[in-house]
This record gives sequence, structure tokens and C-alpha cells, in this order.
Amino acid sequence: MRRFLLPAFLFLVSGSFCLQQAGAEESVSLSGSVAASGQLQKEMTVLRFNPDETSDSCIHALKEMHETQEKLEKLEDRTNDPDLAVARDVLESDYEAALEMCGPDARRMCEASPGKMADGLKKACADMRRGHEETSSE
Repeated sequence: MRRFLLPAFLFLVSGSFCLQQAGAEESVSLSGSVAASGQLQKEMTVLRFNPDETSDSCIHALKEMHETQEKLEKLEDRTNDPDLAVARDVLESDYEAALEMCGPDARRMCEASPGKMADGLKKACADMRRGHEETSSE
């Protein structure tokens, strides 16, 4: 069952990294950093090549992040809700947890048999490494 649901879940989560700020037109990265948001997207791109390599801790972190994002979206409909700032803080924490839990899974996939990788996975791994270097140099 996990084999069939995981690709759909990874696709759903990987597309949901930006939120609309209440009453604003521009997108705001969950962590406040466009680079960090992009890095998580790159990790999800790698993991979609072989979803079975995704750890339970990564899946759990992504579920938590997605649930918090849904709650935040509901709170944003009520612009004067005092819980909005707290929900954003929780979401940022969930986002950081997802980066910590999923990054090792994606890196492990990129380090395993680099000569036998599909071209798409090679590109995704190169993009992820480049993004990690950019993020760590900031």
C-alpha cells in the first residue's frame, strides 16, 4: 500500500511550499528563505525517483508540515485571528523538521551507485547539491 500512496503524497507535498500571506499578493516562503524552500523542493524531486527510499521519519515530518499548512490556510481566511502568528511559527518548525528528516534520504539516494543513475536523477542530485552549497554559504 505504501508503494502506491507515497509517490502521490510526495508530489502533493512537494508542490505546497509557498503560502499566501494574509491580505498580500506575494508568496512567502514557509521558512522565510527562498533558498531553503527551493532546497526542500529539490529533495522531494530526488525522492520521487524512488519513493521506497523515503524514511518513515521523512514521511511523518511531511505529513505534519502539510497538516499545519492546511490549518494555517484556514486561519488566514480569518485575518484577525490571534493564532495566525503561532500557526506560522509551528509551520516554520515543521518545515525545518522536514528538511532535517528528508535531506539524508535524498542524499543517500544520490550517493548510491552514481554511475548507474538515470539521467533525470543525476540532474536532480546535482541541483540538490548545488542548492545545499548555496544555502550553507549564506
